[in-house]
Formats: sequence, structure tokens, C-alpha cells
Amino acid sequence: MDARRHIFSLAMVVILTFGLLLTSYAQAAEKPIVLRYAGNFPIKHFMTTMMQDWAKLVEERSNNRVKIEIYPAGQLYTDKDLDRALVSGAVDLGQAQANVLAGISPAMHILDFAMVFDDWDHFDRIYHTGGGFKITDDEAREHNMKEVFIMPYGNTLGPITAKKKVVTHQDLKGLKIRSMGGNIALALQALGSTPVFMSSGEVYQGLQRGTIDGAVSGLTSMYERSWGEVTKYLWELYFCATTCGHTVANLNSWNKLPPDIQKIMLDTGREMEMKYRKDVMVKENEDARAGLIKKGVEIIIPSAQEVAACFELVKPIQEEWGKKSKYCKALFDLAEKERKKK
Repeated sequence: MDARRHIFSLAMVVILTFGLLLTSYAQAAEKPIVLRYAGNFPIKHFMTTMMQDWAKLVEERSNNRVKIEIYPAGQLYTDKDLDRALVSGAVDLGQAQANVLAGISPAMHILDFAMVFDDWDHFDRIYHTGGGFKITDDEAREHNMKEVFIMPYGNTLGPITAKKKVVTHQDLKGLKIRSMGGNIALALQALGSTPVFMSSGEVYQGLQRGTIDGAVSGLTSMYERSWGEVTKYLWELYFCATTCGHTVANLNSWNKLPPDIQKIMLDTGREMEMKYRKDVMVKENEDARAGLIKKGVEIIIPSAQEVAACFELVKPIQEEWGKKSKYCKALFDLAEKERKKK
């Protein structure tokens, strides 16, 4: 009897111990993967909303196996520092405009390169059916990053100026114009101005104090950041008709994710790109333009002849940037190939 009682007691201990181990394992398995996602647009900007919508859907579709913590408006890193933070793994995910990543991965800059894309149809034939997304991702991986999805922004135009009215590119001579760096800075230089690299959050004060004479950006950023309060004119020259940014992952963080979660993130990203292009971006840009006019900003539309002259001045910049890497050249060649199909 004592032997049976001893065996029974021992069996109960084993069962309870095994049960506790299973419970601990289950609790560990349920603990979500936490990813930090940094951005630089204002909290109410639609680019920040896109980050939030994407993160929410990824969490839901993964059954909350992943949790994405969002830090917009430069809460973690400014756009000057985000590239290094992504490469080093200081953040897992980053929302960055294309020029921000250009110094590390030149092919990522092509998304907002001057005079590359004719329209969104041309853009899609390059990136989504022509292999451009993979070309960009291949180079990103060489720099410890992973392209996750393309974030439509609208257009890159300007400059918006505080005092001087710009009618032709000759009027830009001697003006200090804020750019986002990269090829837009080179394009501004080709048109006669002096480009100044400045974080978006610093532009209002720069215009107010006269540190810069004007700035190039997107309509929504100009409006959301209240630049219309300290400017009088907007020269509506479009440097890029299909300006986009990136959501990029640190490659080490990405490789640690289960394959099914990686797929959820990629598929949801493509869904967000198309949704925001169709439902949000056009309206946001129209509203921003109207808002600037309401603030008293006079919009000057350059003539067709002036636009053509600017295009010719900027064109050599593509050829030079194509020498940066085989990936850049492949994207430019693909753009030209698709353009000729029209």
C-alpha cells in the first residue's frame, strides 16, 4: 500500500511539474515580438496615419504575435540620423523619405528622383511589374536593411519662398533653398540656387529668421508644418510627380521574424500603398494646396517652356547618379525602357 501511495504521489509530482512547464512554455510562446518603428512626419500627417494603419493590421493579422511600437515626429531619431539607426539596429523599422537613405543605399533614392517617373502608371510598371522593388531590396540587403513597403507621399515641388517671387529658374540665383538632400539638392543647384540641407522640423524657424530663403518639399508637409505662415509664394515646379518614401527594416530584426509574419508585413504594406494612393493622397494634397492659398500664399505655375528648360538642366544628374551602383543604373534603364513603351 505504501509503495502504491509513493508511486501515486510521485506520478502527481511529475504531472504537476509537466503541467507547469507547459504553462510556462505557452506563456512564453504567447509573448509578442516587439518592434520599434520610427518616423519623422507630424503626428496628424497622413504618412504617420499610414504607419499606424499598417502596424494595426499587421498585429491583427498575426493574431497579436507581433507588437509594433510607433514613434512618429522624430521622437526617436531625426531624419538626419534615421539611416544609421536602421543599419545599426537601434530601431527595427523606420519610415524614411527616399533621400534620407540615399547616402547608404543610393538605389533607395530613385523613388523621389527628379524627372524619373512620368506618372503612377509608369511608376507601377517599374517597381511592381518590372522588378524595381526587388532591385531596390537587393541593394538594401547589402547595407543590412530590408525594403518592406513603399509609402506614397504625393509630389515634391517648390520652392515655397518667404520674400522673393520665383517665376523662372533664373530667379533662383543666389537663393538659399532648403532641400531634403540627395538629388533634389543637385537639381536645385543645377537650376541656380544654393541648396541647404535642413531637417523638416527646422524649416519654419529657418524661413522665419531668414536663414533660408525658401524650401522644397511636398504640399502636405508645407501645410501641416505651417510654412504658409512665414512665406508668400510657391513656385509650383514638380521635381517628382510620384514622390514616395520607404518603410525599411533592419535586416537582422527582419531575419528573426517567422516567415508567415514577414509575408503578412509585405502583403499588408502593398495593400497600404494602394489604399493611400487611391483614397488619401490625392485629397490630402488638394486640401493642402487650398490651405496654403487660404494662408495667403500666392502660387505661381511655371510655363511649359520653363518646365522643359528645367528638365534639360536637371537631366545629367540621373546619368551621374546611375554610376553610384549597378542597382541605380538598372532602375534608370528600366524607367527608360518602360517610358519608350508608351
